[in-house]
Amino acid sequence: MLKIALTGPSGSGKGYISALLASMGIPTLDTDAVVHRIYDDPAFAEAVEAAVSAPVRGENGTVDRRRLAAAVFADENKMKSLLSLVYPRVREEIRAFLDAAALEGRRAAAVDAPQLFEAGFEKDFDRILCVNAPKKIRAARIVERDGVTRAQAYERMAHQRSGREYMKLSDATVRSVPGEDVRGQLESILASWGAVQ
Repeated sequence: MLKIALTGPSGSGKGYISALLASMGIPTLDTDAVVHRIYDDPAFAEAVEAAVSAPVRGENGTVDRRRLAAAVFADENKMKSLLSLVYPRVREEIRAFLDAAALEGRRAAAVDAPQLFEAGFEKDFDRILCVNAPKKIRAARIVERDGVTRAQAYERMAHQRSGREYMKLSDATVRSVPGEDVRGQLESILASWGAVQ
């Protein structure tokens, strides 16, 4: 079974590509959703609070993402402590998902992993597919999706790898731009990888 990692900068359209993959019969896993699920585990939230030495749990005992962000984003050591807890759990979920897809006899399976390279997960995959779009389009998508200002969207983008960097590190790129044949691009790449018949 071909293991595909889906990555790219924020606002590039990875969610849309994941939906297209699913419509083609390729199961996909969203690692952002995995992280949210992990944060909803009170035992994990307790471990996070101990690791970052800050009160990050909400009233229900799960990780309060705003409190967590306030505690770790300005402190590199706390961020490292957090990631040392999160990344292994995410990797476990990815492996379980890929193993299950292989047992089902799937030809390919994909994992939407925005933090693919930061986490060192790229070695776990056979192919890396980058999703990219021009900055203006990505900023507009972030504004619409997250309800932030255009300036805030550009600030977020400035703290990430550029689209070019993602492209250099990937095996192929889908340009997710309105008006272009995005599905056609994707089908062509998947066919060249033997991921679809």
